[in-house]
Amino acid sequence: MKTNLTKREAYTIANEYIEKYKLTKNLSTDSDECVVFYENVFGIIGYAWVVAVKYPASFMPDEFDETSYFISDESKQVEFVIGHGGVYLTNHLTENDTGKPDEWDLLDEDFYV
Repeated sequence: MKTNLTKREAYTIANEYIEKYKLTKNLSTDSDECVVFYENVFGIIGYAWVVAVKYPASFMPDEFDETSYFISDESKQVEFVIGHGGVYLTNHLTENDTGKPDEWDLLDEDFYV
């Protein structure tokens, strides 16, 4: 099977996304430790890479949270992100659309008041 990306390239794409949107950085610098290849992932056509980013939990310094970046092997870009607690994030889709609530606005009870 021939892929368009390597583990290291998928890791780099995730880190560039993290930098661009000023998201929490990965504690690991080892792509073998946090990148997994999948032949099929729901919502992505073709092969996919998932980069799991672990970082210290906000309120519990002895514990860790994790965010997963789903990267299309075909388009070579982050398609979507599953954040801590299973929250679906799409920073790249809402960055220029200020009239549309993002995922965090939808969780805020006061948003629609």
